[in-house]
Amino acid sequence: MTGFQTWRNSLLADKCRSMTGRGAGLLALLPDAMILIALLILGIRFTAAFWTCMDISLYDESFYMHNGFNIPELGLPGAPWSPIYSLWYLVLSGVRPDPVAVYFVNMRLMVLLPALALFIALRVLRVRPVVAIPAAIWFMVYSADIFPKVCHFASITLLLGGTIIAAVGRVAP
Repeated sequence: MTGFQTWRNSLLADKCRSMTGRGAGLLALLPDAMILIALLILGIRFTAAFWTCMDISLYDESFYMHNGFNIPELGLPGAPWSPIYSLWYLVLSGVRPDPVAVYFVNMRLMVLLPALALFIALRVLRVRPVVAIPAAIWFMVYSADIFPKVCHFASITLLLGGTIIAAVGRVAP
């Protein structure tokens, strides 16, 4: 290590030690935030042309979307037809009223969000980035061709819920 690198590292270490409270915690999250942004960019690039290589499924996924669009008139669907996932489609339809656009936005989000949630969960559980990054990328690529996406929605819910419980459990005395 050169003299400059040693000096710079000692300055950074002193700066980190001198920070107390919330500032130190935020500084510690910076590398993970940067990795999360990189994963998001990677996922956006990966899913950019989904509409050119897949067709709208006329099975469960389109039925969930139909239920979501019709919630204002018909109410929530029954429990076997995933009312929370249908509500997700209702929220997406408020952003993009075109059903075809909503379908493909959902496909992209259901590939991106579980991978990001997996990375966050692994990092909260203190899994090293060298393991968490490939796991998130693998999950993103592997899950792109799994249908219906309601399973991905459940994965997001479970991963983020477990992450919150783990994070709160770690902070609580």
